[in-house]
Amino acid sequence: MSKADKNYNVTMLFICILISLIPTALYKNLINSQIYTILNAIAFIIQICIGIHLIIINKVDYKSILKKYGKYIGIGIGLLIISQIINLIRGLGIEFNDLVNIGSIVCNVVIFMLLIGTIKIEEDSFFKFMKLILIMAMIACAYNLIVIVGTLPQMIGTDNTYNISLSSFFPNRNQFGLFLVIAILANMFIVDKDKDKKFKISMIILIVNLILTMSRTAMLAVILALIIKILMNGKTIQYIKNNKKRCIYILVILGIIAVSIIIINKDILNIIDELFIRSETISTGSGRTNIWANSIQIVTENNFLTGIGRFEAVELLSIEIPKGFSQFHNVFIEMYAVGGIIGIGAYLFLVYKVFTKIKESNIENKYKHTYLSTFVVYLIVSNFESMCRFSIGYADTIAMIFYFIIPLMFSNNGEK
Repeated sequence: MSKADKNYNVTMLFICILISLIPTALYKNLINSQIYTILNAIAFIIQICIGIHLIIINKVDYKSILKKYGKYIGIGIGLLIISQIINLIRGLGIEFNDLVNIGSIVCNVVIFMLLIGTIKIEEDSFFKFMKLILIMAMIACAYNLIVIVGTLPQMIGTDNTYNISLSSFFPNRNQFGLFLVIAILANMFIVDKDKDKKFKISMIILIVNLILTMSRTAMLAVILALIIKILMNGKTIQYIKNNKKRCIYILVILGIIAVSIIIINKDILNIIDELFIRSETISTGSGRTNIWANSIQIVTENNFLTGIGRFEAVELLSIEIPKGFSQFHNVFIEMYAVGGIIGIGAYLFLVYKVFTKIKESNIENKYKHTYLSTFVVYLIVSNFESMCRFSIGYADTIAMIFYFIIPLMFSNNGEK
């Protein structure tokens, strides 16, 4: 396998992310749903062309790879088609969008996961990609701060987080929050290598913007990622072992201070609850639990083994819940709808193989620790948002490339 230009591979993958973001950014205010769909299709075609281009210039041995995995690919495609035939027999019909979704999943898994995932990138290229993500995030944060100035009066007077839309050029604050999670994780990788103050300052900017999105899932994911990263640091563990009493005293003092502030001024607790915790919606997950329960029931009743298709499931769910929505806010339920129990099993197996490959590679432990934090974040977010379904669109593209493809390519450079 020949090497392409040092940073060319990661630059082209980053371009895939940028191209997929264009329809999403425009959809917020400038285009309707039909144009959005067309632009998404064009972006996906360009993405596939870029993928094929990278396979060719890197001289990936696609014949041997496809020969090795061809049987499994064929079985997967066969099961997805069978699910559509069963739909037809049961009188549900065949959704054209489900056929497109099947095609996009096959293309992404084969071209990106199986083929591009075998390309090696050097450490410098890995960090080049992370810095490109960080630059993109800084631009988004700068734009978000401009928006903040214009909405400051609205923010001060509101008692409802849903009245505030600090989402930069993303359609909503949750999507912006999930992007900031990726940017923070990218910055964590960068700080592992470069202790320059500018990257520490950029981390503060990212976290401030994340807090302003008031996205609970995103904030929880980052908090856990930072905790895992800190605890896996050998120096931190050693310090805790050597200073157990001091650490306990610090935690107790911080707890007392926090409780005292809340007791003295209950308004602070009310503000935190209304803007961030939103306790009145926790039990329902902002309506998600209702969607999850009905979705599982619909797929289980119709075809729990191979699924009924994502768009068919959405159509049936709209009868049960007559409220416009386009996703299940849970990757595993998405996979259950697309491929049933077999689909979930295949998805979990794919995730497991990627994780173990990176874990068993020879890349430095500090990067492995950060990736573990990243992987935990992915699993958390996947339970509350639809991302990395290997389908068409910005959320799927950036999640697939950031959480899977780039780590895979980097781990290839340190194979045991």
